[in-house]
Amino acid sequence: MKGLKATGKKTQKESVRQRPRLWSRWVLRLKALALFYLAHLQLWRGQRKKAVALLEQASQLAEDDPFFPLHLALIHSQMSHPEATERYAHRATAHDAVPAAAWTLAGKARYQIGRMRSAERSFQKALSLSPTNLVAATGLAVILAETGRLSDAIALLQASPVADDPDLQARLVIALESALLGKEKGFILKEPLVPQWVQSPLWRPFAFRYFRREGEKALEIGDWERAQSFFFRATQVRPDDFWCLLSRSVALAEMGAFSAAKELLDRLPADRPEVTAVRGILLIRQGRLHDGLSLIKAVSLDWTILLYYEMIGSALSGEPEEVWHPLSMEIYHNDPSFLRQRIRELITQWESFFAQEC
Repeated sequence: MKGLKATGKKTQKESVRQRPRLWSRWVLRLKALALFYLAHLQLWRGQRKKAVALLEQASQLAEDDPFFPLHLALIHSQMSHPEATERYAHRATAHDAVPAAAWTLAGKARYQIGRMRSAERSFQKALSLSPTNLVAATGLAVILAETGRLSDAIALLQASPVADDPDLQARLVIALESALLGKEKGFILKEPLVPQWVQSPLWRPFAFRYFRREGEKALEIGDWERAQSFFFRATQVRPDDFWCLLSRSVALAEMGAFSAAKELLDRLPADRPEVTAVRGILLIRQGRLHDGLSLIKAVSLDWTILLYYEMIGSALSGEPEEVWHPLSMEIYHNDPSFLRQRIRELITQWESFFAQEC
């Protein structure tokens, strides 16, 4: 009995001794988090060196936390410091139990410095730990598309939704668009029949509004063939309607029917800025990037699609990331769903392309 009581007292004393240790660990953790938020404040102010110094202190206070060195790796990747990026990424993922989110951040940092194989392995590790990790799946799809494995990228995108990450979304559309631009589809446009009754004075206004509305709906979701079909019907009711002709030319350009789109644009007044803008879109889709960019930059229209094509043209013509990346952020702020919708449209185009090859 005495031995049991003594043991109980000893255990109680040990637990009392351990409490300060646990408390001190929590204090260190709180200090590290405070330094982390101060570092992000410095990043917001553009002071990357000060942010790095604060994160270094936070990383020393919480040595067993992989996220502090990972944030250091991300900052160094943005500063184009490949050795420091890889050193911190390796330090963060060297632990025994590294969470999927840590592997995802390591993949993004390694991608930023061009370590494609290491980034791919990091994203794959993240997906093996968490198959529903959308950022890792989207990052892996970007690498697959950029390295020419488009069929694997499309298969991955079909199985997993695109992450709500404007940076990865922009890189993905650029990679998917790069292999599509300049390809004119050699198909014969089927002009749908328009019933005679819609030409009657009674039904003409209603028919025109219906055809135009359906065309606009199809244009918004990227159903280019349906859009051009309904705009064609609308122009049969009102042959000189400017917006229907212009919208149909956009749909035709997106479909790859470049000659038909140019014929329509030639029917429109050349001095209208909207016509100049769509000519710029057509030129970029034809692969004439510099000509298209000069036309798009010559107009001042608040169209998200113009920002998109300026981003695509700038990125694929070899402009530095500092030029086109802010455009992707502006697109996302204007319409958070725009890039995701474009990715869906591109997936559909690539699916039809692969189906034709088979």
